Amino acid sequence: MKKAIALLLAAMMLFALCACGAKEEAAPAGSEAEEAAQTVDYGKSELYTAEDMDAAIAAINDQIAKWEGVELKSLRYAGDEAATEENLAWLNSLEGADAANPFTQLIEFVSDFHVGADIDQTVLTFEPDTDYTDYQWWLARTEGGEWQLMSMGY
Repeated sequence: MKKAIALLLAAMMLFALCACGAKEEAAPAGSEAEEAAQTVDYGKSELYTAEDMDAAIAAINDQIAKWEGVELKSLRYAGDEAATEENLAWLNSLEGADAANPFTQLIEFVSDFHVGADIDQTVLTFEPDTDYTDYQWWLARTEGGEWQLMSMGY
Protein backbone atom coordinates (compact mmCIF):
# COMPACT_ATOMS: atom_id res chain seq x y z
CA MET A 1 0.00 0.00 0.00
CA LYS A 2 2.81 2.43 0.89
CA LYS A 3 4.52 1.67 -2.44
CA ALA A 4 1.32 2.45 -4.35
CA ILE A 5 0.92 5.79 -2.56
CA ALA A 6 4.57 6.65 -3.10
CA LEU A 7 4.32 5.81 -6.83
CA LEU A 8 1.13 7.84 -7.14
CA LEU A 9 2.76 10.85 -5.45
CA ALA A 10 5.86 10.51 -7.63
CA ALA A 11 3.72 10.38 -10.78
CA MET A 12 1.78 13.46 -9.67
CA MET A 13 4.99 15.38 -8.99
CA LEU A 14 6.43 14.39 -12.36
CA PHE A 15 3.25 15.52 -14.11
CA ALA A 16 3.32 18.86 -12.26
CA LEU A 17 6.96 19.47 -13.23
CA CYS A 18 6.31 18.61 -16.88
CA ALA A 19 3.30 20.91 -17.01
CA CYS A 20 5.38 23.81 -15.66
CA GLY A 21 8.05 23.40 -18.31
CA ALA A 22 5.61 23.39 -21.23
CA LYS A 23 3.90 26.60 -20.28
CA GLU A 24 4.47 29.62 -22.57
CA GLU A 25 5.26 32.78 -20.65
CA ALA A 26 2.35 35.20 -20.82
CA ALA A 27 2.35 38.92 -20.30
CA PRO A 28 2.52 39.74 -16.58
CA ALA A 29 -0.81 40.85 -15.12
CA GLY A 30 -1.23 44.60 -15.33
CA SER A 31 1.77 45.00 -17.64
CA GLU A 32 1.93 47.37 -20.60
CA ALA A 33 1.89 44.35 -22.88
CA GLU A 34 -1.27 42.92 -21.35
CA GLU A 35 -3.07 46.24 -21.78
CA ALA A 36 -1.93 46.86 -25.34
CA ALA A 37 -2.20 43.53 -27.12
CA GLN A 38 -3.99 40.28 -26.60
CA THR A 39 -1.02 38.25 -27.82
CA VAL A 40 2.47 39.00 -26.54
CA ASP A 41 5.15 36.35 -26.74
CA TYR A 42 8.02 37.10 -24.37
CA GLY A 43 9.88 34.02 -25.56
CA LYS A 44 12.93 33.02 -23.58
CA SER A 45 15.71 35.46 -22.83
CA GLU A 46 18.97 35.26 -20.97
CA LEU A 47 19.48 39.00 -21.53
CA TYR A 48 16.22 40.68 -20.55
CA THR A 49 13.60 40.42 -17.84
CA ALA A 50 9.87 40.82 -18.40
CA GLU A 51 10.23 44.33 -16.96
CA ASP A 52 12.94 45.17 -19.52
CA MET A 53 10.67 43.89 -22.27
CA ASP A 54 7.65 45.76 -20.89
CA ALA A 55 9.61 49.01 -21.10
CA ALA A 56 10.45 48.30 -24.76
CA ILE A 57 6.84 47.28 -25.45
CA ALA A 58 5.65 50.60 -23.97
CA ALA A 59 7.81 52.48 -26.50
CA ILE A 60 6.34 50.39 -29.33
CA ASN A 61 2.81 50.97 -28.04
CA ASP A 62 3.46 54.71 -27.90
CA GLN A 63 4.33 54.66 -31.60
CA ILE A 64 1.35 52.50 -32.58
CA ALA A 65 -0.99 54.78 -30.59
CA LYS A 66 0.02 57.61 -32.94
CA TRP A 67 -1.18 55.58 -35.92
CA GLU A 68 -4.91 56.13 -36.02
CA GLY A 69 -6.70 53.11 -37.49
CA VAL A 70 -3.93 50.59 -36.76
CA GLU A 71 -4.74 47.62 -34.52
CA LEU A 72 -1.91 45.58 -33.03
CA LYS A 73 -2.65 41.85 -33.31
CA SER A 74 0.50 40.31 -31.84
CA LEU A 75 3.94 41.22 -30.62
CA ARG A 76 6.80 38.80 -30.03
CA TYR A 77 10.35 39.01 -28.80
CA ALA A 78 12.69 38.22 -31.70
CA GLY A 79 15.18 36.45 -29.44
CA ASP A 80 18.55 37.04 -27.85
CA GLU A 81 20.32 36.21 -31.12
CA ALA A 82 19.35 39.66 -32.47
CA ALA A 83 21.56 41.33 -29.85
CA THR A 84 24.78 41.18 -31.85
CA GLU A 85 27.67 43.63 -31.91
CA GLU A 86 26.93 44.24 -35.60
CA ASN A 87 23.31 45.21 -34.88
CA LEU A 88 24.41 47.38 -31.96
CA ALA A 89 26.88 49.20 -34.21
CA TRP A 90 24.12 49.69 -36.81
CA LEU A 91 21.73 51.20 -34.22
CA ASN A 92 24.52 53.45 -32.91
CA SER A 93 25.05 54.73 -36.47
CA LEU A 94 21.42 55.81 -36.95
CA GLU A 95 20.07 59.32 -36.57
CA GLY A 96 19.09 59.90 -32.96
CA ALA A 97 22.02 57.94 -31.54
CA ASP A 98 24.46 59.85 -29.35
CA ALA A 99 28.10 59.17 -30.28
CA ALA A 100 29.25 60.55 -26.92
CA ASN A 101 26.97 58.11 -25.06
CA PRO A 102 26.58 55.07 -27.32
CA PHE A 103 23.94 52.40 -26.83
CA THR A 104 25.07 49.28 -25.01
CA GLN A 105 21.92 47.15 -25.37
CA LEU A 106 19.42 46.42 -28.09
CA ILE A 107 16.19 44.51 -28.35
CA GLU A 108 14.08 43.49 -31.32
CA PHE A 109 10.37 42.73 -31.42
CA VAL A 110 8.29 41.55 -34.35
CA SER A 111 4.61 42.38 -34.74
CA ASP A 112 1.50 41.68 -36.74
CA PHE A 113 -1.08 44.43 -37.11
CA HIS A 114 -4.09 45.44 -39.18
CA VAL A 115 -4.45 48.80 -40.90
CA GLY A 116 -8.06 49.92 -41.14
CA ALA A 117 -9.80 50.94 -44.34
CA ASP A 118 -10.19 54.58 -43.28
CA ILE A 119 -6.58 55.55 -42.54
CA ASP A 120 -5.26 58.92 -43.60
CA GLN A 121 -2.64 58.04 -46.22
CA THR A 122 -1.21 61.54 -46.04
CA VAL A 123 -0.08 60.65 -42.51
CA LEU A 124 0.59 56.91 -42.81
CA THR A 125 2.20 55.17 -45.76
CA PHE A 126 0.48 51.85 -45.03
CA GLU A 127 -2.04 50.36 -47.44
CA PRO A 128 -5.63 50.65 -46.17
CA ASP A 129 -7.44 47.50 -45.02
CA THR A 130 -4.24 45.46 -44.97
CA ASP A 131 -2.65 43.02 -42.54
CA TYR A 132 1.05 43.50 -41.92
CA THR A 133 3.09 40.57 -40.58
CA ASP A 134 6.60 40.26 -39.19
CA TYR A 135 7.02 44.04 -38.90
CA GLN A 136 10.29 44.66 -37.04
CA TRP A 137 10.86 47.03 -34.12
CA TRP A 138 14.47 47.79 -33.11
CA LEU A 139 15.10 49.57 -29.81
CA ALA A 140 18.32 50.47 -28.05
CA ARG A 141 19.43 51.90 -24.72
CA THR A 142 22.48 52.55 -22.61
CA GLU A 143 22.86 50.28 -19.59
CA GLY A 144 19.89 50.90 -17.32
CA GLY A 145 18.51 53.71 -19.50
CA GLU A 146 15.22 54.02 -21.33
CA TRP A 147 14.57 52.20 -24.57
CA GLN A 148 14.57 54.35 -27.69
CA LEU A 149 12.79 53.21 -30.83
CA MET A 150 15.51 53.45 -33.47
CA SER A 151 14.14 51.59 -36.48
CA MET A 152 10.93 49.94 -37.60
CA GLY A 153 9.70 48.23 -40.72
CA TYR A 154 10.87 45.32 -42.83
